[in-house]
Amino acid sequence: MDKRPDDKNGVVEVQIVETPLGGESGTSRSAQSDVGRGLPTAIFPIAELITNGRRSSAAETSAQQTVEPPFVAALALEDRSIAVTPSLSDSWVSNSVDNVAHDGFQSWLMRFLLAVRRLMEWCFGCVSIVVVLAILANIPILQFLSFGYLLETSGRIGRTGKWWSGVMLANAASRIGRFLLGTWLCMWPARLVSDIWYSSHLIEPNSSQTQMLFVVEWILVVGTFCHVLAAGLCGGKLRHFLWPLVAPFSLAVWMTRRLLRIRWIHRGLQATVGQVAPKLLADIVRVEPLAEWFLPAIVWRQLTTGRIWREPQQYFWNYIESLQLKYYFLLGAKGFIGSLIWLIVPTALLIRATLNDDAIAVASGLLGAVLATIVFSVLPVLQSHFAAQQRLSAFIELGQVWRQWRRAPLWHLLSVLLLLILALPLFLLKIEEIPRELLWMLSVVFIVFSWPSRFLLGWAYYRGRQRERPRAWWWALPVASLVMPLAMMFVVIMFFTRYTSWNGSWSMLENHVFLLPAPFWLSFI
Repeated sequence: MDKRPDDKNGVVEVQIVETPLGGESGTSRSAQSDVGRGLPTAIFPIAELITNGRRSSAAETSAQQTVEPPFVAALALEDRSIAVTPSLSDSWVSNSVDNVAHDGFQSWLMRFLLAVRRLMEWCFGCVSIVVVLAILANIPILQFLSFGYLLETSGRIGRTGKWWSGVMLANAASRIGRFLLGTWLCMWPARLVSDIWYSSHLIEPNSSQTQMLFVVEWILVVGTFCHVLAAGLCGGKLRHFLWPLVAPFSLAVWMTRRLLRIRWIHRGLQATVGQVAPKLLADIVRVEPLAEWFLPAIVWRQLTTGRIWREPQQYFWNYIESLQLKYYFLLGAKGFIGSLIWLIVPTALLIRATLNDDAIAVASGLLGAVLATIVFSVLPVLQSHFAAQQRLSAFIELGQVWRQWRRAPLWHLLSVLLLLILALPLFLLKIEEIPRELLWMLSVVFIVFSWPSRFLLGWAYYRGRQRERPRAWWWALPVASLVMPLAMMFVVIMFFTRYTSWNGSWSMLENHVFLLPAPFWLSFI
C-alpha cells in the first residue's frame, strides 16, 4: 500500500488486518476517521466521547469488541493511510499504549476528564515533536528527517486546508517523549550517589564510606537499568517509570473500587447515587485487573505467559514502520536539493565578494544581492508547492507558483513576511560558538521559530488552490513587490553575519530559513 498520507477531504482510510493468537484466521475491515478542520487530529475523538453519552450499554459493548487495536487507532488519527498486520495479544496492547476502546466511559464527567487527559497528551506530543526535531537537526544525515517534517507540515495543510493536520506524529512523539522523560527521571538517584561517591573518592579514596558508596552506586545503576527495561517492555508510559511513587495512591483507589463492588454496598449506592447518576456510578465501580496497569503484575504476567520479549519486539518494529522515516527522509533530501539549486549561485556570488576587495568582488556582491533578493522572495512558495506536489520538478514551475500567488496574494505575502521576520532574531545565536553537545538546545529555538511559518505557508497555498479565478495583475503584482524590501534587508543581514558567525563567510551556506533547520550544520562536515 502507498505510504504517502491520504489527505483528500480529511478522510483517513485504514486497512486493518487482525491476527489473533492461537492460529485463528484474522478478519479485515476498513475504518474511516473524519478529522475535523477546527480540532487537532490527535484529540478529535474527544468531541465524540463527550457527545455520545446517550449510547446504550449494549452498543458500547459491541463497539468495544470490534474496535481496532489501540496503537492502530492512534495511527489512524494521524491523518495517514497505512497498513499494519499486528499479531499482538490484547493484553500487551492495553499495557503498552493508550487503549481507546478501554476508556469507553459512560458518564459526562469521566468523558470530560478523558478529554482533558488526551488534550494534555496531545500538547505533550507537540513539545516532544519540537525536541525530537531539534535533536535530529544536529545529527548528520538525519537532519533531512527534520527538514522533511517541516516541509510536510506546509504540504499537508496545502493539500487539505486543515491547520491541525500539519501536526503529524503527535501520538508517536508523545511516546518517545514519555520514555525519554521517564528514563531521565529514573537516572537521578544513581547520578546523585555517583556525585557523592566521586567527592568522597577525591577526599579519602580508601575509606569504608567510599567503598560503601561505590557498592551502592552500582546497585542503583543495575537497578535503574532493570527498572527502565521493565517500564519500556510494559509500554513506556510515565506511570510505569514512576510506579513506586504512584503505587500507594493507585492501589488505594483500586481497593476502594473493589470495596464498592461488594453486594450490599453496591445496592446502597444504586439506591442513592445510582438514582441520580447511574452512568457515573458504573464508571466509579469499574475495576481493572492489576495486570492491566500495575507494573510488577504486568511483568509477572508477561513472564509467566512467555510474551515478555516476543510481543514488545513486534510492537517496536510496527511502531518504527508507522513513523514513515523513509518518507520524511526522502522528502527532506529532495527539498534540500531543490532549495540548494536555487541558493547556490547567489550564495556563491556573495561569498566571492568577501574574498577580495577588487572590482570583481564588488560586482559579485551586487549581482549576488539582487539574485538572493529574488530567490528569497519566491523560494518559500516554491517549497510549499514542492511539499504539496511531492515532485522535485515542482521547484522549476514558476508559472504555476505565480498563478497560485495571484489567487491569494495577501496570504502569500503574509506567509513569506512571517518566515523572514521570524528568522531574523535567530542570527543572534550564531555570534558565539558553543559546545557541540549543547547545539540541540539552540535548535529548539530554531524549530519553534520556523514551524509556525510553515503552517501559514501551507494555508496560503491552500487558499490559492481553492480560488478558481486569479486576482487582477494590477493588484497581485504590487502586493508581491512588497516582499522585496524585507528580502533585501534579510540578504544584507545575512551578508554581514560573516563578521559575527564562527564560520565566517561560509556561514552564509548555513541558511536555516530555506535549508536544514539548524544554523550550524556545517560544523559537522
